Amino acid sequence: MPDGFMYVDIPSGDIGICWVYGREDNGEIYGQESHDLCMSKIEEEGWQLAEDTWFIERYNCPRFTTPDESGKVILDYCVYLKD
Repeated sequence: MPDGFMYVDIPSGDIGICWVYGREDNGEIYGQESHDLCMSKIEEEGWQLAEDTWFIERYNCPRFTTPDESGKVILDYCVYLKD
């Protein structure tokens, strides 16, 4: 680890993943609205969040790195679930 950086060991566990589709360059796939939509879908599936849960953005290649014909990408938005 380079000087000046910090790290956290993330525990193993099950995660729920939402695919957030939109434009990365204007920020529409980030923020509270996207988070709330994802959490609604997690709840609809009957899944529950782990206590002291982690939220993770995963930039999967090529879904996130190669925009489609509309200039949109897919961001994987992940959250740890209760066992």
